[in-house]
Amino acid sequence: MTLEAKLFEANTLTGAFHYRSDEHNEQQDGFIRTPPAGNPFVNAPYSEPWQNTKEDIFSVALEDVQKFSDVVRLVTGLSYDWTNLSEASDVNVSATGTTIANSTIVFTPVNYPKKDMNGVNTQAALIWDNADTLRTHASISSRVRFPTLFERFSSRFGTAIPNPDIEPERATNYEIGARWDFMPKATLEGAVFYSDIQDALVQVPVVQPAPFGTVNQTRNAASAEYTGLELSLTAELSDAFNFGGNLTWMDRSFDQVPPTTLTGVNPPTTGADPTNPNFQPQGVPDFKAFLYANLGMTPWLTITPSIEAASDRWTVTSSSAVVPPRFYETGQYVLFNLAIDWELSDNASLLLSARNITDQNYLLVDGFPEEGRNFTASLRIRN
Repeated sequence: MTLEAKLFEANTLTGAFHYRSDEHNEQQDGFIRTPPAGNPFVNAPYSEPWQNTKEDIFSVALEDVQKFSDVVRLVTGLSYDWTNLSEASDVNVSATGTTIANSTIVFTPVNYPKKDMNGVNTQAALIWDNADTLRTHASISSRVRFPTLFERFSSRFGTAIPNPDIEPERATNYEIGARWDFMPKATLEGAVFYSDIQDALVQVPVVQPAPFGTVNQTRNAASAEYTGLELSLTAELSDAFNFGGNLTWMDRSFDQVPPTTLTGVNPPTTGADPTNPNFQPQGVPDFKAFLYANLGMTPWLTITPSIEAASDRWTVTSSSAVVPPRFYETGQYVLFNLAIDWELSDNASLLLSARNITDQNYLLVDGFPEEGRNFTASLRIRN
């Protein structure tokens, strides 16, 4: 819901209210060893009871636009966000007994603490339309990010430990950017940014006994700094040919902090990873680029070649035999892709695509190789 008021000719005030409901319901089937020790044994099937997690997120916001001239304006904003966690349940599965005949599968309910969160966000941006074809901006903001249900409660099929007591992270962001329409149908955009993050939410490896190996847990690091650059280009040279692309560079650094044990079900530990001085932030490459072109061969046939590229990123060993976990860089790739869009009629089209045409072998997370050469076909029907 949005309301707008023009306080005077050069000033506009806008108010908004947003509501979102996040709900996750799950039930898993599996097998468990019965009896838990000794021989003989069988892997007995089971079906978990349903587990439910529900959270409502609210936000009220004000934005003020003050025009100083036809080409310069100041945009300021203030918002208050809060959450209401009404359900957060899980289940632990275990087996009791000494023989196959007297074994029982036990479902132990886990009810996580219903922890609500709130935070204030502020922003200010100065926008200057230098010319009809050039716009520049400078902005500063302070924003809170609440950890998601996934980050707090998901075990990710046994690859993560829930952490219901983590706190929101807060980022103070600085950005300078520009947009240049250097041709009638061609635009170049770019921005440099710096973010100072407190209580940064990061994935930290946790060593578990075999057969689990090393799993992840979302924790609050003491602080982090992100520095980056973004560039994008789009151009339409004719009705039958357009192209574009984007490039991102980002550098991330985190402080190490001593561990702190919190209260609650399965008490988590905050902090990056003070037991491992080689800790590195996972999952984000320093460089990432994407290029594409749309070739209109006929009014009903479009061919789109594209290139995806990324530099190495950090991951961590998942084997329980490697203690402490070892961080290493992996994931550098250059992928060549091709898509063909065939308009069968005004209401139907066929999309054929090939990805990773050169069949490059790479992985982004330890133990999980990415797809090799693959093909898809999809039919789209429109009313």
